Amino acid sequence: MPALEVGPSKSTFTYTDSGVPLSHSNVPYITVFVVHGILFNNLIFKRLQSIAPPANLRIVAINRRGYRGSTPVSEESAKLLTTGTAEEKLRTSDELCKEILYFADAFIQTEGVPPILNDRHGGGIALLGWSAGNSYVTRAIADIANYPPEMQARLAKYVRALIMEDPPSLALGLPLPEETWSYSHLTSLPKDKRDAFNVQWLTAYFEHGDLSSRDKSVIEYILPSSSRTPTLYNMTLEERAAMIEPVADSELPFMLGMFPSALAAYRKACFDRGVRALLPEMKVWHLGCGAAPSYGIAAYFDLLVDHETHGGGLINFKMIPGANHFLHWDDPEKTLQVIVDMVQ
Repeated sequence: MPALEVGPSKSTFTYTDSGVPLSHSNVPYITVFVVHGILFNNLIFKRLQSIAPPANLRIVAINRRGYRGSTPVSEESAKLLTTGTAEEKLRTSDELCKEILYFADAFIQTEGVPPILNDRHGGGIALLGWSAGNSYVTRAIADIANYPPEMQARLAKYVRALIMEDPPSLALGLPLPEETWSYSHLTSLPKDKRDAFNVQWLTAYFEHGDLSSRDKSVIEYILPSSSRTPTLYNMTLEERAAMIEPVADSELPFMLGMFPSALAAYRKACFDRGVRALLPEMKVWHLGCGAAPSYGIAAYFDLLVDHETHGGGLINFKMIPGANHFLHWDDPEKTLQVIVDMVQ
């Protein structure tokens, strides 16, 4: 797996790359950097990458720190995120998340990625965060004013979209409804069985009520649907072994240290006029999954309220009925078409 050294920290990030599309037109390709969440590494995007070139997209899937060859989170940073002050947690979170945009900028320069055309018909980049990866991409964008001036100027010519794919409430610093269930409630089960159950539950499909009501009482918080098999069973044993990493146990404590400051970062990335001025070509999208676990639906409702509170017109919403948290694995063709529409 190729790797790239980025940013002031000189951290190394491994990645997979669908490659430069062999386009039959004169329209330059668009590059989409995708960031995974907890537990599943960047190989969760391999089905999406395999069909990207004909759509004139280049999809680069980054392994976050600690996953499959990328530099681990340092002991000092992990300590600050678990036991540090609020200010220390904020500073450390910013430093870690900014590396995502440092990666994109380094990749642009190393690979000669084309910038956005004047008519927006091609070129440029998008950042897509999936699941807990949304904490990283929103914070990276929110901090745009704190990157080196030459990097800011370059990214202004490249960033065309920020896409939040099924973000959980906590990843954006939003409150979880009291009814929200998690596998940590199953303390009576041995840890290995609890972990296995968690993956099955996370990859399941849920039948919620009428989402147009925006009433959290319609959310199904516990019981998966029996009408469709969880994504887990749409993966071979070899694929599971390659994609699911045991780093989640060590990662979760410091991810929880990041979440309290995630709210201000997400709101700044999505609604701050100064950020928009520095990234004038950027459109913001929320990609919702109508059969995702409860925390994705609760976040969707809260995002709609935030969007309206800030006057509207700054976030675009796309809800995929019947899609679970693993849309890009179970239905990569549909996911790809949605991404193509979002980056235009």
